[in-house]
Amino acid sequence: MKYDVPAIDLVAGNLYPFIETVTKGRPGLLEALEEIDIGGPTMIRAAAKNHPWVLPVIDPSDYNEILEM
Repeated sequence: MKYDVPAIDLVAGNLYPFIETVTKGRPGLLEALEEIDIGGPTMIRAAAKNHPWVLPVIDPSDYNEILEM
């Protein structure tokens, strides 16, 4: 390793609850826009593109099972 930084082998990404926000009541445009996640999908996509070395986990209900592996 060039910089002696440990490798990342697991990425846990939680996305904003966009669907829940826009389907409950009638949220305003600004409230709906705030729930559009930009960084989360980008991080998950980067992890998925490195699938031989990185495991992306996006469902919190999977965390315990993954950690027990």
